[in-house]
Amino acid sequence: MEPHRFQSYFFLALLAGVLILSFFIFKPYLSILVFAGVLGVVFRPLYRGVLRLVGRREAIASLLTLLIVVAIILAPLALLGVRFFQEAAELYTRAVVENRESPFLQDLIAPIREYIPALNERVLADVGEYEKQALSWLFSHVGSLFSGVASFFFAFFISLFALYYCFKDGGRLKEAITILSPLADTHDREILDKLERAVRSVVGGALVIALIQGILIGGGFAIFGIPN
Repeated sequence: MEPHRFQSYFFLALLAGVLILSFFIFKPYLSILVFAGVLGVVFRPLYRGVLRLVGRREAIASLLTLLIVVAIILAPLALLGVRFFQEAAELYTRAVVENRESPFLQDLIAPIREYIPALNERVLADVGEYEKQALSWLFSHVGSLFSGVASFFFAFFISLFALYYCFKDGGRLKEAITILSPLADTHDREILDKLERAVRSVVGGALVIALIQGILIGGGFAIFGIPN
């Protein structure tokens, strides 16, 4: 075998091995990187606006946009998490420690008692017991819950790190894909632009549907007098 051909085969085999190893290294983080890429596409217009405001300084614009994204995502999650733990602690204290019926259960059962005055007290006692069991199970798994929260924040930190470079180098990555693609550059740019619009449409549609569902659920709670 000619030395030149042997070197080519060896280089291809080595390249394939490196690509396979790289895939297995990044495999646990593929979903995180995809999430960061989706956020990069969705908030790209915001990054462009910040970039114009800071005088085309990409690093500063990427950092400022990242901070805005963190505020948009983490602020609602933090408020919901604090509210959830406060409510859970109050319910646990009333139902398990003080052996009293929770206000939520009282408000939920009160309309039923109005329509069905002869409702069996045994049924109500069973409902209260189920509530105690559910709260006891919840607090017995607090360790698993906190480990899941820690894993979430670790993954979120990695996604923020990737998102920073999506903002900063997203344009150059797009140009590199255009150069490496065998298609015409105009076709590559058209395909990438359509993909960006599709991602924004899907994410925007999901957010709009979630908002409509929240409004409908809140309206249902208000109509039927169910506490939030």
